[in-house]
Amino acid sequence: MELVPAIIARTGSEAIDKIGLINRQTDWAHLDIMDGQFAPTVSWQEPDDLRLMEGRIKLEAHLMVNEPERVLPEWLPVVDRVIVHFEAMTDLSEMIETFKLHRNELGVALLLETPVEALKEYWSGIDFVNLLSVKKIGYHGEPFDERVLDKIRALRQLAPSVTISVDGGINLENAQAVIVAGADRLVAGGALWRATDLNQAIKDFNKLNVSL
Repeated sequence: MELVPAIIARTGSEAIDKIGLINRQTDWAHLDIMDGQFAPTVSWQEPDDLRLMEGRIKLEAHLMVNEPERVLPEWLPVVDRVIVHFEAMTDLSEMIETFKLHRNELGVALLLETPVEALKEYWSGIDFVNLLSVKKIGYHGEPFDERVLDKIRALRQLAPSVTISVDGGINLENAQAVIVAGADRLVAGGALWRATDLNQAIKDFNKLNVSL
């Protein structure tokens, strides 16, 4: 299991500061990028700010925006993985072709109500699936929806080799059930940033993987 801390930032400096706080504790950070249209909130959206970042951590950008292909060229040079929403795409096949020309990994996110079968034509072209596990997107601390557990199991059966990331409402109480259902990655936001000790919270999540 891989833990990926999620970051929602209002400015580039806030994003870099939060990345710095987890830089030595984890290998990856998940940046939630929102345009106020696909997701109801507006976040920082300036990828060039990341060029000022120091450290070894790798980044994935979760583009919670309409028509992510419009902003994709700005993000590809500064992050390692990009997540686009199936529901926001005009042509996923074209997006897959674009990624064949780049080193970045492509992840496709599905909202809670979108069935995993929607991606059955695309397994060979995507690196991982990001399953949203909350009803309301764009906020940290939203309640976990257990319906995602059936989606994880269904996805694992449909595509046994695909990497499954689960995103939203993840905490120490539900994380083990998510892993047992078949998830490879946990994207956690509120459970980390609202903890009294961020570093200890990350360690507690990582202990789950050892105990399984």
